Amino acid sequence: MNGRRFDIRVKVGDRVLVDARSVPLVKNGITLMFGESGIGKSLAGKALFGLLDEDEYSVVINGESYRDYCARPEIVSARQNGFFMFQEPSSHLNPLQTVEEQLCEGTLAEAHDPIAPVRELWKADDSETLTGILPV
Repeated sequence: MNGRRFDIRVKVGDRVLVDARSVPLVKNGITLMFGESGIGKSLAGKALFGLLDEDEYSVVINGESYRDYCARPEIVSARQNGFFMFQEPSSHLNPLQTVEEQLCEGTLAEAHDPIAPVRELWKADDSETLTGILPV
């Protein structure tokens, strides 16, 4: 999984749970899925790592069946050598807190550059714009 993009579709019966297009993954990098609760971030991540139960979910990744996708050597290797961070329920995106308050929780609070996590999330270099995101 080196610099690839993934189209992920997860269904249960006729109900689409995830329809994510062009999700980027970079080798030796960190991918953040940022958004409100219940939109399928965890399901998408589990699908990419081959962690979903084929009997429960219908999954297609990049147009390929989930069984074939999960059998790919790079996916087997990712499960063996990578790690998947499950959402920790007490620290999910809280609409009652600002972005800045949420970035000051947990290990993000240890960052030497408080704008660094925002720069990574929004892929921007303009410090004024990034600083403007913090009070949202």
